[in-house]
Amino acid sequence: MHDLTREDIEIFARENLQSYVRYADFELKLFNELVRDIVDKAQGVFFWVRLVVRSLRDGITNEDPVSLLQERLRAIPSDLEEFFEQILASVDLIYRKRMANTFLATLRSDAPLRIIHYYFLEHEDTNYWCEAPMQWSEFEIQRRVQQTQRRLNGRFKGLSEPASTININSKTTIDFLHRTLRDFLIQGSMRKTVESWADQEIHVLTSVSHTFIAESKFINHGPTPEQLKLAVELAQRANEEMDQSIHLFKVLDQVELEFERQFWSHVRCQSIGLMLRAAVSIGHTEYVRYRLAQDGAAVNTDHLLSHAMACPLDPDQTFSSCVQLTFDSLNTNGTSSHCFVRTEPTGSINDSPQSAMVKLLLNNGADPTVMVNGATSALEVFLSRMDDKVDLACREHIIDIFHIFLDRKVLDTKTMAGASQRLLARKSSMKETAAQSTL
Repeated sequence: MHDLTREDIEIFARENLQSYVRYADFELKLFNELVRDIVDKAQGVFFWVRLVVRSLRDGITNEDPVSLLQERLRAIPSDLEEFFEQILASVDLIYRKRMANTFLATLRSDAPLRIIHYYFLEHEDTNYWCEAPMQWSEFEIQRRVQQTQRRLNGRFKGLSEPASTININSKTTIDFLHRTLRDFLIQGSMRKTVESWADQEIHVLTSVSHTFIAESKFINHGPTPEQLKLAVELAQRANEEMDQSIHLFKVLDQVELEFERQFWSHVRCQSIGLMLRAAVSIGHTEYVRYRLAQDGAAVNTDHLLSHAMACPLDPDQTFSSCVQLTFDSLNTNGTSSHCFVRTEPTGSINDSPQSAMVKLLLNNGADPTVMVNGATSALEVFLSRMDDKVDLACREHIIDIFHIFLDRKVLDTKTMAGASQRLLARKSSMKETAAQSTL
C-alpha cells in the first residue's frame, strides 16, 4: 500500500506546502528532502500526511528554518492514535474545557451540527437561549459564523472543520476531520480524558438542545418544528442520564413558547400550552407540579382536569412523541383544534386518564363540576368514558378516579348509583368475556 500511494502522497505534501514556502528562506534541495521524509514516514496513510502538513505549515508561517521543521517532523508519532493524543495534549489549557465540550457535542449528536450551533455552544451567558426571540440580520449572523470558524481553527488544531469551505454560512455543518478521529475518541482511552476536561455543570446533550432553541429564536424567521422536536429529544436523553429534571423542564418551557410563537392557533387546547397539556395527557405529574409552582394562579386547573379526562394518552408516550403528534395534526389539518392526532386505533387499552394526575389537580383546586368553555365539565367527560373505557389497564385508573370522586363527594346520590351500576355491569361483562375466551 505504501508503494502504491507513495507518488500521490508526495504530490499532496508538495503542493500543500509549496504555497507557504515562499514565506520562508528555503533552498529547493532542503524542501525536497523535507517532502521525502514526510513520504517515508507516512507509511501510506493519507490522513496522517494531512495532519502533518497542517503542523508543518504552522512552522513555515512562523518562519521556522528547515532544521526546526525537521525536528518538528521527527517529534510527530507515526502511529495515528498517538498523533491524535499529541495534538489534543497540545491544546492550550485555557481552551481545553471548550474543546472538550465541542468534541463531546459532536460525538453525541446523531447528525453533524451546524457552525452556528458551535457559536451557541460557546456562548458566555448560560441563559442566552432563554432570551426573547429576535431575528438577527444577515450581517450579524455571518459575523458570528466567521468568528466561530476562527475559533474552531485556532482552538481545535484543525481536527474539526466545515463540510465545505465554499460560501460558509450558518447552515454549514461541522464534523471531525476524519471518521478515524471519531472512532478514536469513542473507543480509545482519550474519551475519558476528554470527558474529564469538559464542563461538568451541565449535560452536553442539554447544551446541544439549547442551541436548537437559540437557532429557532435568532437565526430562523420562525421556529422549525423538526428542530424543536430534536431539542426535546436531546433534553429527555440528558434527563435519563443525569436524572435532573429541571434542565428538561426549562427546555420544555422554551419549546412551548416557540411553538406558540409560530403555531398559536394550532397548539393550544382550552388555553393550555403544548407541553403542559402533553404532561397532563401522559400523566407526567412532576412537570405539572413544576408548572403549578412556577405559574401559580395563571394555570387553570379546571381546564387541565377536563383535558386529562378528554385527551389521555398512553403513559409510555413521551414529550417528544407528543410534539410529533402535534406535527401530525399540523400536517394533516392546518386549522385543527384537536389536541393530538393519534395513528393507533382509538380505545387503546392504556388510553385512560391517569388517577395520580387527577388527584394532583384536585389537590390544587380543580373543580370537576365546572363547565369548561361553556361546553361540559370534567366529571361529565369522565362519566361518558366509563361505559367504554373500563378494560384491562384502563380499568384500574377508572376505578381509582371513581373512588377519588366518591371520597370528595363530587358525585350526587343519583349519579353515583347510576355510575356504580354501569361500572359493576361492565366489570361483570368483562369477567364473562374472559371466562368464555378461556373455555
